[in-house]
Amino acid sequence: MSPKRRILHADMDAFFASVEELDDPSLRGKPVIVGGHNTKRGVVSAASYPARAFGVHSAMPLWQAKQLCPQAIFLPVRMNRYAEASRAFHRILEEYTPLVESMGFDEAYLDVTGSLHLFGTAEEIGHAIQDRIQEEVGLSCSVGLSTNKFLAKIASGWQKPHGFISILEEDTLGFLHQLPLGELPGVGFRTREKLAQSGLRTVRDLLALPPAFLRVEFGKLGQDLLLYAQGIDPRPVVPDCDRKSMGSEGTFAEDLSDPAEMLKALLEISDTLAHQMRVEGWRTSRVTIKLRDPNFQTTTRAQTLKQSIDSDDDLFRVVRALFQKGCPKRVRLLGVSLSHLSRSGDSVTFPSFRESQQASLSRALDLIRGKYGEGTVSRASLFRLGESRNRSLKPPEEGKGSRE
Repeated sequence: MSPKRRILHADMDAFFASVEELDDPSLRGKPVIVGGHNTKRGVVSAASYPARAFGVHSAMPLWQAKQLCPQAIFLPVRMNRYAEASRAFHRILEEYTPLVESMGFDEAYLDVTGSLHLFGTAEEIGHAIQDRIQEEVGLSCSVGLSTNKFLAKIASGWQKPHGFISILEEDTLGFLHQLPLGELPGVGFRTREKLAQSGLRTVRDLLALPPAFLRVEFGKLGQDLLLYAQGIDPRPVVPDCDRKSMGSEGTFAEDLSDPAEMLKALLEISDTLAHQMRVEGWRTSRVTIKLRDPNFQTTTRAQTLKQSIDSDDDLFRVVRALFQKGCPKRVRLLGVSLSHLSRSGDSVTFPSFRESQQASLSRALDLIRGKYGEGTVSRASLFRLGESRNRSLKPPEEGKGSRE
């Protein structure tokens, strides 16, 4: 009989903000918000626990975070520094099992079932990982232990920061019964509202329903929710799981109606994503933009490229072309996402002179951002609205070539 799986979910605590506190101890105990200084259209990348006490959370618009916590210290994103700390975090995890599935900079699943004879119980491995991350990286990590990925992730977030929770076979149903339905994968705001309208707020409420009701009302999601509510998740931990996509979006304090302002916002997002790609060693060959109007109608457009790209200029050229195909008169949200990712070292093509110039410029920008912060240098700050209208938004006159 095969042994029961032992899955750990390691999740760094307030990762970006904690790195900032590590590098500047004077920030400890203060409300720190990482995401930049542009409170009109930026979003929160991370918030320290003192800031979270005021209701601030990641992906929240910076203007809203400023209202909730006006005394907060706002810092720019330093992606290079976070990548360095992330590599140290992952190196420690990989010493305990080859079955490590990274979910980004600051979290990962580990299947330690086959490591128990080497390092002791799963609980001992989890505590050892926490201790080493604290001692060697200088940061705090929460760990959840269970028999599958879903339960391990739930457990890791239950007693942050620096928590350790086990949800094993005998504890599963008792733990899940009290769980709010919003904690289940796939339950967003609208689904949670729909469940609440039916009087469903906890997993216990969900399990009291006939399975047919969930299938009729919610389709496949209803079937998935029923499995999660019973603590069932057969997904394996997949080692060396390549990132499938990355993206960024921003919601504005006031709707944008000027196409040039929209394009300027897309430029900021594009530059941030291009920088993140190079820091993590990725290139993309599919670009998607998202536009949402004040009525929450969302439009997406995508383009698949013949060659993968990672430069600021190349990425924005694609984003701009997609934007020029038409946009709502007003937008409340703009976003860019990248997929079909490949490792930078996989490319064997020889760059042109123009591509070499772009690569040199991108490296120079990366050095400045890495040393002084993500918002230090921005092409958007040099983006002249009059020129953008003439060159970026209007097609060239018939018979005249484009300057691009």
